[in-house]
Amino acid sequence: MTDHDHTHEFDDVTEPLVLVAESTVDLLAVVPHLFGFAPRDLVVLLGTADGQLVYASHTNLPPAGFPARALRFLVREMARSAARDGAQQLILIGYGTAERVTPVLRAAKRVLARGPMDVADLLRVTGERYFSHLSPGPSEGVPFDLAASGIHAAVAGHARGADNAEMDRVAAVTGPALEAVRHATEAAVARLGALVSDQGVAAARRAGMRAVWDALDRYRDGDRLDDDELAWLSLHLFDADVRVVAWHDTDDEAWQERLWLDVTRRAQPDLVGPPASLLAFAAWRRGNTALAKAAVRRALEADPDDGTAQTIGLMLVLGMPPSVLDWPPAPAADGMPERSDGPDPA
Repeated sequence: MTDHDHTHEFDDVTEPLVLVAESTVDLLAVVPHLFGFAPRDLVVLLGTADGQLVYASHTNLPPAGFPARALRFLVREMARSAARDGAQQLILIGYGTAERVTPVLRAAKRVLARGPMDVADLLRVTGERYFSHLSPGPSEGVPFDLAASGIHAAVAGHARGADNAEMDRVAAVTGPALEAVRHATEAAVARLGALVSDQGVAAARRAGMRAVWDALDRYRDGDRLDDDELAWLSLHLFDADVRVVAWHDTDDEAWQERLWLDVTRRAQPDLVGPPASLLAFAAWRRGNTALAKAAVRRALEADPDDGTAQTIGLMLVLGMPPSVLDWPPAPAADGMPERSDGPDPA
């Protein structure tokens, strides 16, 4: 296996939900959510047990001409890992050209036929077409569109089934409280514009990261953001690099759930998506699936195309534990920045 291999183990799932992939397209639609990116030049192995996903790994697709013995070793090691995690049935998918993927699938067919696990399918995905090496179809492959998959509908439907009490809990504040944050947000927009104009985008991003760290410190100490601070934070969360910092520092502490619940409820309606997704993640990590589901619904109501909320929603549908997302879903451009205790550039 290469240094780029990544394996997810799914253990200790509380009240798992079983998602039935009713088609190959549904299956392929799950993969990008599992790893947080669109697969390309990869070999992906999925393992299931009793209809539930228990194992997922990927490794770089070997180059053309890779020795057959090495290919068989690669598949054998991936299968052994899946077996250790309790997989009973395997699906192997190669993403790339026929020249590179077909030898891997041939090796897999030979190796896996001798093993104790059933092989549900061996697939090659080239462009927007897939080819099955167990159930041969048209020679030109089968065209597919991930957007047409029922997976997305399942995520949305699952979110719509959120508990009414939890939906009330994540609902936006009303009256004077909402009006106060609206005025604070207008001031924050002007402040951010001036900062970008005077010091540039990098300075604004540093200010956003500082806002995240300050909020974490505040709620860890049992305190709360005032309206101006909350408006400033919610505005910065639309920066992908700032969100990565928030994701990286969010785990299963009760005060973190309280932080993102507060921001979700008080943020302006057009800014609620990112904090709602962070609330979903924090609640899910604490095992509070009802609150996580409600937070996903709020995020998707704000932005139906929110990829982060869709990912967490899918994990909830699949009944996966938080360990599957123990890294930020959206990678930072230059890696995780170190926390600085210097002054806020704003």
